[in-house]
Amino acid sequence: MIVEFADTGRETLLAGKPDEYRRVADALQAGAGSFELNTDPAAVRQGSPLSRLDIGTADSDGVVISVDTEDRRLVITGPRQLLSVLADIFRDSAGTGDPEGHVHIEYFPEHFYLDPASMPLTIWDAVD
Repeated sequence: MIVEFADTGRETLLAGKPDEYRRVADALQAGAGSFELNTDPAAVRQGSPLSRLDIGTADSDGVVISVDTEDRRLVITGPRQLLSVLADIFRDSAGTGDPEGHVHIEYFPEHFYLDPASMPLTIWDAVD
């Protein structure tokens, strides 16, 4: 799995295989997990690769997706019941197999599971 941080600094892109997406979904459902990521620059579509994906629970009003630029990691935190919404999106993305398919996870006013501080994340449909 690779997560890249766009050079504009306001978006992350995630691509991987179905089994990787299922493991991320399981970690989101559990509220905890950590994953080493592919850091090969040749695998990047645009931007710079991040080295880790860390998932944890937090007492907040929604899921927060952020990048720790110093440690080069994507961090996803939030209440477990709202992390499970994101888990469902990962499971759906694991099953499609459409190399052009993707979903944008972006906050908008009245969003029901994302915190306003959350940065945009594009999840590409998983392919083998």
